[in-house]
Amino acid sequence: MTRDDTPVTASAYQIEYGDRKGYLYAKITAPSIDRQMALAYLAEIVIRSAELRQKKLLLDRDIPAVMDESDMFAAVNELVRMGGGMRIALVNRHIPLAEALEFAMNYGRKIGADFKYFNDLIDAERWLLQGD
Repeated sequence: MTRDDTPVTASAYQIEYGDRKGYLYAKITAPSIDRQMALAYLAEIVIRSAELRQKKLLLDRDIPAVMDESDMFAAVNELVRMGGGMRIALVNRHIPLAEALEFAMNYGRKIGADFKYFNDLIDAERWLLQGD
C-alpha cells in the first residue's frame, strides 16, 4: 500500500492520514473539542476509511481536552453507527485525559463496537493487527 501523510485542515482541527499496511492511521490535532467538531472529524475519517476499503483504524488523538460526558457518549454512539463494524484503536497523547477516554472506549465496547484505548502507538498497532 502507498503511504499518504497528507494533512487535511479544517478551521478548528487538522487530520494527518497515513495508509499503513493493514489499517488507516489518522492523527487528529486540535486545541480543544466540542461535539460538533468531534462528529465532523469522525465523519471525515470514516469516509476516508471507506474510500480506502479499510476496516481498521488507528486514531491518534492529540487534543488536550475532552467533551462533557453526555457529548462524549453521543459521539461514541454516532461513531458506532457510522463505523459499521470498524476495529478502532484510540491512542491518547494526553495522559491526564486517560480515564475519561478509556471510559468512552469501554462504553463503545459495551454497545457492540470493536474499540480499545491505548497510551502507546506500538501496543495499539499490535492489537489492531492481531489475527492478521
